[in-house]
Amino acid sequence: MQPFPRSETHSAVWWALSLATVAVAVLGVYWVEALNSAPQRTFTDWLVVAFAAATIAIAVVIGVGLERTRRMGLMVLIAGQLFWFAIPGALTALDPDVTFEDRVDYALTDADVRGALLRIAAFTVLSLATYFVFAPRVPPPRTPPAAPERGLTRGRFLVVVGGLVAVGLLPFAIYGENLQGVLDGILGSRSATEKAWIHAAFTSKPINVIGRAALVTAGALSFTQALRTAGLRRAAWGGLFLLCFLITYFDSGTRSWTGLIVVPPILVALHEQLATGKALRWLLIGPIIVTAVLWAAQLQLAFRNQGISTEVIESQTEYTMEDNDFFIETAIAVNLVPDRIDYVREWTTWLFISNPIPRSIWPSKPYPELIRQYSYGRRGYDEYVDAGSSSLPSIVGQYHMNWGWWGIFIVSVFFGSVLAFTDRIWTRGDASPMQLIWAAATAIWLFLSFRGVWPGFHYPVFILALLVWIERRSARSGATKPT
Repeated sequence: MQPFPRSETHSAVWWALSLATVAVAVLGVYWVEALNSAPQRTFTDWLVVAFAAATIAIAVVIGVGLERTRRMGLMVLIAGQLFWFAIPGALTALDPDVTFEDRVDYALTDADVRGALLRIAAFTVLSLATYFVFAPRVPPPRTPPAAPERGLTRGRFLVVVGGLVAVGLLPFAIYGENLQGVLDGILGSRSATEKAWIHAAFTSKPINVIGRAALVTAGALSFTQALRTAGLRRAAWGGLFLLCFLITYFDSGTRSWTGLIVVPPILVALHEQLATGKALRWLLIGPIIVTAVLWAAQLQLAFRNQGISTEVIESQTEYTMEDNDFFIETAIAVNLVPDRIDYVREWTTWLFISNPIPRSIWPSKPYPELIRQYSYGRRGYDEYVDAGSSSLPSIVGQYHMNWGWWGIFIVSVFFGSVLAFTDRIWTRGDASPMQLIWAAATAIWLFLSFRGVWPGFHYPVFILALLVWIERRSARSGATKPT
């Protein structure tokens, strides 16, 4: 499949490769100087930097063709490679003061780092290759868009969003003693405040996670409507989004929920702008939006750990990539398996099936074994059970620890094919807003799953898929009614 419309392939590829060459050359001059200024840098460091440069070049090629191809899934796929693997790895390789071993205070060797790099590169190549096997054909430029499929009526849409908000507030109604206690809990840090609804999640009561997912879904749908409407309707939808966002942002302390509520509507808006040829404004405001989202995510982590205060806000003056360095987590996974821990061989699908079942009904329900093994190997104790937190080995590390090279092949095919399917929706031209927001939420869930695929954050995707199914049934029944 061609990544650009046939009539524009030659010029698009020419410009993309030219820009990629310039970008890599500029970065190369800086990186070579940085490596030369640190004599202790090894051949492994050079390999990591070269991988990052190649990934950036691919991202430039994809970005140049985005206005015509509107392949948002492909953009998310390469963005995940950059954000979680390539850039954090290169920053460590370029740092003259620390090594990969110093970065995590873990006994890593160059062989571990090269093993991680090889597996991450294989995941990158295989997922991109799978994507282009299943990628949709791009319509020629200036093809008039088809009429969008009939969506839910305004009344039904309001009922859906209202119902999701009600489900989202249910954990506070069940576990909160009074309104003041709920507000104090929402605004307090996770360490300083005992939140009964958060404790319910740790004891495997699904009401909190499903409630959170419902609130996130309602917020994403409200944000989408706010971006598509005007006047009082925009203000009303914006107010509802703000309610859902603020509760999620301050109470959960989890940046993944923030990403799922904010980013999918922005992707839908970007897609609509690209479809109408208004890409220039996104070139101008895109970096501002990305910077704002990253800073808000880092601030949320500080709020979760320390609570809300002026001092916390003032301390967050720069963004750090250390918390999203899953290149080094992959290296730890390579170090652990199979030399120190045997292959875990955990069926991830079973974790998703069993996740909604409360532990009160199934007391012996298994904990995610791979997380426990990885946490114990990395930290020295069972972090998941003992502390209610977890260390994650990355998606590559997870499937390496489970199944070795076969696991990496399987998860690469899964990521590439699912994102290709979402791009079939993006490029159709007649998809309903509900279908677009589902495609965007699926892409962002997979972006977050570069850290590892485990149940929890998939619920908004599941809820939106159910709404798409209801919408399509409603459209069919409406079309078959006698007139």
